[in-house]
Amino acid sequence: MTPDNILICRNKKELIKKAAHLLAGAIRDTLQTQDVCRFSLAGGTTPGPAYAMLADASAVGLLPFEKIEILFGDERCVLEDHPDANHVMAREAFGSAFEKFKAVHRIKGEMERARAAEEYEQFLRTPIDVQLLGMGPDAHIASLFPGSVAFAHSSARAMAVQCPKPPPWRISVTPKVVQAAKQTFVLATGEEKAQALLDVFTKPVDVVARPAQLVLNATWLVDEAAASLLNLK
Repeated sequence: MTPDNILICRNKKELIKKAAHLLAGAIRDTLQTQDVCRFSLAGGTTPGPAYAMLADASAVGLLPFEKIEILFGDERCVLEDHPDANHVMAREAFGSAFEKFKAVHRIKGEMERARAAEEYEQFLRTPIDVQLLGMGPDAHIASLFPGSVAFAHSSARAMAVQCPKPPPWRISVTPKVVQAAKQTFVLATGEEKAQALLDVFTKPVDVVARPAQLVLNATWLVDEAAASLLNLK
């Protein structure tokens, strides 16, 4: 039986629309009880259209950008203006709204790796309010890949980590930060994610082998292709 926290959408377009509305709602709910919402963004290609919808008042209603602080789950160790940088993708997706946020705490992937991680840690002392993650076909989240050394450093909040896909070095938040987030949403699209999604929800919990099991209780948004191996009865 498919867990109640997995929301299956017909296709990627429907998933993006659902994600944008859920994220907007979570941000508004957070701001009902506090002055600022700390919103951590996922990188990659899937979430960009959702960010564009969040910036579109006609799509999700007007958000109080001046009360939202932006953070990132990970960043590639590339130059600041490199097209592969997650913050470049986010800036382009949000458009003019990106300049309206209360703060944008980017990870400086162009810096020396250990120093960049140490500098970013100062923004992670307070738990993230709304966290968006994507899951890869190997069940990685942020840049926490299977077997990552980050699982051996329980006190760190950000680390430089090597990855099995280019670019090889990234700065990532650690499991400690991921699990401390108050509300988490995970996106998974495409048939290539189907086996990982099945393994995450049916195999014994082993977060080193399957990092996405860190967020089993999150709200998962998946398309029918990613959910194709799940028992939908």
